[in-house]
Amino acid sequence: MSANPAPSAFCAGAQFLHRPAGGGSGNLLQRRSHRWHIRKSHRHHEQRGHRHQHLHSPHQTRRRYHHRIGRQPVHHHYGLLRRDRQRRPAHSLVLVSGGKQRGTVGTTLPAPIVVAVKDTYGNPVSGISVNFGGSVGGTFSPNPVNSNSLGEASSYYTLPTKASMLTLQASITGFQIKFSEQSVAASPASVNVVLGNNQSVPPNTLLPQPLVVNVEDQYGNLISGATVSFTDNDAHGTLSSSTVITTANGQATVTYITPSQPGTVTITASVLGLTPVNFTETVQ
Repeated sequence: MSANPAPSAFCAGAQFLHRPAGGGSGNLLQRRSHRWHIRKSHRHHEQRGHRHQHLHSPHQTRRRYHHRIGRQPVHHHYGLLRRDRQRRPAHSLVLVSGGKQRGTVGTTLPAPIVVAVKDTYGNPVSGISVNFGGSVGGTFSPNPVNSNSLGEASSYYTLPTKASMLTLQASITGFQIKFSEQSVAASPASVNVVLGNNQSVPPNTLLPQPLVVNVEDQYGNLISGATVSFTDNDAHGTLSSSTVITTANGQATVTYITPSQPGTVTITASVLGLTPVNFTETVQ
């Protein structure tokens, strides 16, 4: 059984050099330019009874085509073909940037939260709707967001008015990722009596309850690190300290020993720039 020999070829990207398989030394190489598409390439070889083998690499696909006439392989060539550029289904969602930021309650974080949609091979996937959210309050803008040509979607987050660690999420159909942010209290806005008001004891006696105040911001978040000053306004009793720094729970605490003279003692707690508060104690 006889058959005409098929051409042999060497492929580099989209350029193929064809040479008669007879191999005569006097033959010249003829250049033909083809625009190969993976799907077209499949159809081309399947129609001619060829079989192919896929060898995958991180960035390219290398195919070895075995050309056959009848049952006998005539020649084969190697080609580096680019992957199909059509959009593949989304296979993963990853955080690119914007996680673990820290900001004041009620304000917008300085950097956007950026996530990326990728296909099975790690290539970016555009046009996928990404939803940002969480159960801790606050708002994302814009939301939802379609992934761009890099597969990325970004949104700015405005923190809730409650100071806390926040767990947020971004999601697409079938996939979800979580990330954390932190909202911290705003500037001090008020000083408040917590414990120790309206006690009555004899002279030169330690009050049974300590004097406790807290410092809050405009949203009622407790503020640590604020300096609170205490004075008994020259009643000549004894405070354990005249200045106290608020602790992690926003509180400042002192004890007080009453003066030697009976009467009413007013002890004032104040923070610079805020309205002070008073404790009224009775010495009898």
